[in-house]
Amino acid sequence: MSAAPGAATSALRRGALWLLLPALLIALPISLRAPTPAAPAGAQRLIILTPNNETIRGEFARGFAVWARRELGREVEIDWRTPGGTNDIVRAIEAQFRARFANDHADLPAAARAVFNDPKAGTDAKLDEAARAAQLAARSTFLASEGGIGVDLFWGGGEYDFRQCANKGYLVDAGLAKAIPEVLRDDIIPQTLAGETIYDPQGRYYGTALSSFGLCANPDRLALLADPTPPRSWEDLGAPRFIGAGAMADPTKSGSVNTCFVMMVQQQMAKAAGSDGLTDAARLDAGWAAGFTMIKRIGANARYVTDSASRVVRDVGRGDAAVGMCIDFYGRAEREWTHEESGRDRLLYAGAVGGTSLSADPIGLLRGAPQGELARAFMRYVLSAEAQRLWLYRVGEPGGPARYALHRLSVRRDLYTAEHTAHFADAGEDPFVLAQGFHLHPEWTGANFELIRSTIKAVVLDPRPELVAAWRAIVAAGGPERCPQAMAELEWLPYTFREAAAARQALTDDRIGTLRRWSSAAFAHYAAAQRLATQPSAITTSAPVSP
Repeated sequence: MSAAPGAATSALRRGALWLLLPALLIALPISLRAPTPAAPAGAQRLIILTPNNETIRGEFARGFAVWARRELGREVEIDWRTPGGTNDIVRAIEAQFRARFANDHADLPAAARAVFNDPKAGTDAKLDEAARAAQLAARSTFLASEGGIGVDLFWGGGEYDFRQCANKGYLVDAGLAKAIPEVLRDDIIPQTLAGETIYDPQGRYYGTALSSFGLCANPDRLALLADPTPPRSWEDLGAPRFIGAGAMADPTKSGSVNTCFVMMVQQQMAKAAGSDGLTDAARLDAGWAAGFTMIKRIGANARYVTDSASRVVRDVGRGDAAVGMCIDFYGRAEREWTHEESGRDRLLYAGAVGGTSLSADPIGLLRGAPQGELARAFMRYVLSAEAQRLWLYRVGEPGGPARYALHRLSVRRDLYTAEHTAHFADAGEDPFVLAQGFHLHPEWTGANFELIRSTIKAVVLDPRPELVAAWRAIVAAGGPERCPQAMAELEWLPYTFREAAAARQALTDDRIGTLRRWSSAAFAHYAAAQRLATQPSAITTSAPVSP
């Protein structure tokens, strides 16, 4: 007997709810608000998703309220939504847009609805013409729509994440190229810097601050080591003298941390390519492998791996770890706070010599923004010299922050002049000079951002106990130079740089299975490395002992 119509409808609704439940659970944090002061009566509300901390939110909310009162003649309030780090926000945006599109376009075929956010929708030659046409129709429908998720702006994170959101159609052209052309020029805010994209040529996102990466160290913990010299390069973090003394963050949880690892790989590939600029496949393979070997040694030295990029620098400042890597403004801010607290330097920070570019921290207008006009006004404000001074100036300086120094780097070249630098919280910082020491090659790692962090998960994080045991055995036996066979096992990778495209495809086809195979192979290689490091016959006695 067939089910009654009411019962069938009820079952379908229950099934739909179960299908939407994962998306709703991911997207729920969008509704979580950060505490904000009471807004003036009649204030226009702007909703911003951001991983930026409370000090940044507070200073820019205060500054925008003053600017909007003067320039727009209106009262405003900002409703900050802070569901987590950049990756959490991107997942929430994706889930919300998927749910919205599925709800608004239930008439479209399910297979076509599933790829509405895929820039390559409708191009798969393996599909028949009707399926490709349906995919293209779904994609075109989305790109022509104003269907939003009830949020105006996405602000803060890495350029890669914003590029992905823009290419999927979640971010739209804010029209700033026409609104402020006098700002978007090379002598004020350049479109690119040392190979990095500062703002999207299509106007979908704009860098609001610049970040570099460096090394933090605790002088008290360093004093307990045989060699107390602070680290100055990425290679230093992987030195045997820092075994058990480092702190490391998980790149699968933080886009900024993964960007830091990308810098390490880039640096090693540039070294392998050579000063003559030759970039033949074998050299790039060698540089790719050297970059991952460095990351493995850093992971093996770490006392622990945390989900939070900011925890590393806090723990180093407290002395829970001796060394770590961090974003520049985390290092500068923690250095100031710990000095104020103790009256002495409890944290040292230095940029990684020749190992970091300047990456943008963007802002983008979300499709269907409820307050589009006000959102564009906030974007103009954030790029103004008035707002950009908040990143740079000391507390209490005219035009500076009211409560906390933000220790960030401005995207505006015109603020790095004697007139402004006299007011800087961090004297001598000029990203446009720093950028001259490193050039990013997007063709090497641009398509491999996700691949790099997936590979780190498979060959560093998942088999970390085996990696740590193998590395310690090698160091105990005299170091890498005396254990070439063991090091060959420890340096194993599941693919070469030339095979990166195939590796990306393998992850697309079967992510879980591919990662499991890579991790299982890494377990075996690290076990072999540990075994070889303890066999006298595998030790080279003529090689120098590592420091």
